[in-house]
Amino acid sequence: MFHQVKLPEEDQAAFRILYRTPGSNSAPLTYQMTVHVFEAISSPTSCLFALNRTADDYRSQFPDVADSVRRNFYVDNYLDSFESEDEVIKRFREMKSLLQLGGFNLTKWTSSSRTVLAALREFGLASPTLDLDLEKLPVERTLGVMWDSERDMLTFKIRSRQTT
Repeated sequence: MFHQVKLPEEDQAAFRILYRTPGSNSAPLTYQMTVHVFEAISSPTSCLFALNRTADDYRSQFPDVADSVRRNFYVDNYLDSFESEDEVIKRFREMKSLLQLGGFNLTKWTSSSRTVLAALREFGLASPTLDLDLEKLPVERTLGVMWDSERDMLTFKIRSRQTT
């Protein structure tokens, strides 16, 4: 998501990178980012602002999706649940359309439904290597929580501390 949000021109100089091959005595090369980067403290907030602004700007065309963007995104993770498979597929199509209007491109989408995953393959978003007829659905990580999509269950890994 960060690379989909441009930096204002006046801020781009703050995102310069110097690089020189290790051991070289040549002058360093200078690169300047024009989009947000992962390690910048401002990037999550700036990108979430741009995402929410997109939802607000196109609310009249996609009212339900705009509300969903504001409620269910945490940085670049969208987490939601639906009553039916048809509702998921409809929401996906509308979400994709809304976000494209703001210059955002959905790159991944997953579900606990094999029917939904098969439908999303048309858009190149569900794993093409997963055999939906034979294999278990994967465990996905998001926001520090693991989601077992086969069992549709959130799980946590914890380490117990042994006391002596």
